[in-house]
Amino acid sequence: AVEVMFHFAFELVKISLLSILYAGLVTVLLKLLRPNTKVISTWLVAVPAIWGSLFIYLFTYWGDHGLGDTALLPIGNGKVIESINALEYASILGVKNSSGNNVEMTRFIVSDGKVFGNCDDWFYEVPCAYLVYSIEENELVEFTDSLSYLSHADRNGWPRPDAMVSFGKNYRRYWGGWRFWLLP
Repeated sequence: AVEVMFHFAFELVKISLLSILYAGLVTVLLKLLRPNTKVISTWLVAVPAIWGSLFIYLFTYWGDHGLGDTALLPIGNGKVIESINALEYASILGVKNSSGNNVEMTRFIVSDGKVFGNCDDWFYEVPCAYLVYSIEENELVEFTDSLSYLSHADRNGWPRPDAMVSFGKNYRRYWGGWRFWLLP
């Protein structure tokens, strides 16, 4: 709970700073386009409007990256990959394996509308070695051993296991860079 509150407070400060910056940019742009624009009143209206927009965005599918010890990675079609407490395990929320348990992985890559990953679970026995989850079709294909996955991978142009990376790397790849600096 403390981690969530600290992260939420951080997000509020970040949204405030971004709102001030974006309102300044909007005000300057409006002043250039319409020289008679009142700078202070424009800025005072823009800050809360932008703040509210960024706050709402934070809780949308594409803006929610998790709070506290939960990290979320949107992969399309309303599906997310979740990791809790920065564990090495990540799961595709709402997707079950052939044993009826949540699909868990330690290494994966999202490419061409699919999630390619290894099957690994810290609690349950897993029924497969590798998986391919089609995001659009919401279909999961499990491969019982690495040879069968590699055979399909070579035939279909899928990523090989050495291209799969941890949740942390996938998370930083998606949420880092411009998204970190320009979005809440």
